[in-house]
Amino acid sequence: MHCKAGQVTLGATGAPADGYYYWYESKNSTSHSKDSSGTLVTSNLTNSTTYFVSAVNALGCEGSKVPVMAEIVNYPEAHISAQGDTLYSNFTVGNQWFFNNVVIPHATKSFLIINEPGRYKVQVSVAGCTTESEYEFVISGVEDSSSILQINIFPNPVNEMLIIEVPSGLRDVKANILNVLGQQVDKVLMEVQENGILGSYNFKELPPGTYLVRVKTSSGTLDTKIIKQ
Repeated sequence: MHCKAGQVTLGATGAPADGYYYWYESKNSTSHSKDSSGTLVTSNLTNSTTYFVSAVNALGCEGSKVPVMAEIVNYPEAHISAQGDTLYSNFTVGNQWFFNNVVIPHATKSFLIINEPGRYKVQVSVAGCTTESEYEFVISGVEDSSSILQINIFPNPVNEMLIIEVPSGLRDVKANILNVLGQQVDKVLMEVQENGILGSYNFKELPPGTYLVRVKTSSGTLDTKIIKQ
């Protein structure tokens, strides 16, 4: 088995003394590779592929072809999206959440409610393979953390349009897009709506990578890492 695309090492046993093996890429193929160790390293595969192997004795008499599966496990990379005080994994099962690199006991659901700043991580097990994603939750200068936690920034990862929703109880709201060096890339126009304060930003023209969305309010500042795909 191989996690995502790559080479798979296959093995076979049962050839008689002084015998060897023939490896085939299909059952009806006449072209084969000869091997005395019972091992075949495949070419780079992107999907699971069935090979066939036969045992050959010292006289050159070949046995029947036996299928051997070169298994490739394909899966999307894990990512975390945040809405208010809740983090969401893009996987429904196989999740394990961490806080500051320490396992959170019994935190195996597809979401996690957070109540303090720090580095959160979800590690996902997929058919024997592992993928993970991290999310750093930062609040500074907080007077009303409950309101700050209700700020929604989505989707994450983002391809084009990012939405920022701020509760109406927060004042003096400003939002900026920063690069990984903390340099300002652009400002986000925040507009007062009937049910809150809303902003949007189009990431379409920005190169893929990690960005920081900084939302400053009268009650504190929220920094959220965003992945541009």
